Amino acid sequence: MGSTLQIANSRGIRIPNPLIEQVGLGDEVERRVEDGQVIIENLCDRAPTEQQPENDSWPHFASIVAFCYN
Repeated sequence: MGSTLQIANSRGIRIPNPLIEQVGLGDEVERRVEDGQVIIENLCDRAPTEQQPENDSWPHFASIVAFCYN
């Protein structure tokens, strides 16, 4: 169990290092909500076709591809 903490105008959680190491979490992550759960995964582990935005955020998508594949 854990609790959230105040970080400026947001809330944060602490993830213990053993858990981060176990899943191989890197410095750049993708966050999203699916079925009421927060999903955190390595940004560069996803295939480019899976990262394509569903909206007009192509500049952001291009920056992800440039970061991960250069």
